[in-house]
Amino acid sequence: MKKRYLITYDLSQPNQNYNALYTAIETTSDGEYVRVCESSFLIRSDLQDSKDVYLKLKSALDTNDTLIVFEINTSNFFGHALKTLNEKILIITDSEC
Repeated sequence: MKKRYLITYDLSQPNQNYNALYTAIETTSDGEYVRVCESSFLIRSDLQDSKDVYLKLKSALDTNDTLIVFEINTSNFFGHALKTLNEKILIITDSEC
């Protein structure tokens, strides 16, 4: 069953390798992901808990960076966001249940 995760991070040092983290986020997702804020992504993934997502992303970070992963298990959200959130990531289809 596919799950949704909110990933938020802070790369502490100047000139960090953001591309490594972005690639890790992309490959951790099932291909559906969107950058919702400067340092936040929402992904859909086959991984079954937030710890698994964290462990896949951890190698792209330095020891002084921050990474938090939240499982999102509802489509009940509010905010000014991209249409992609609704269409591709947050809506749970019958085939996923």
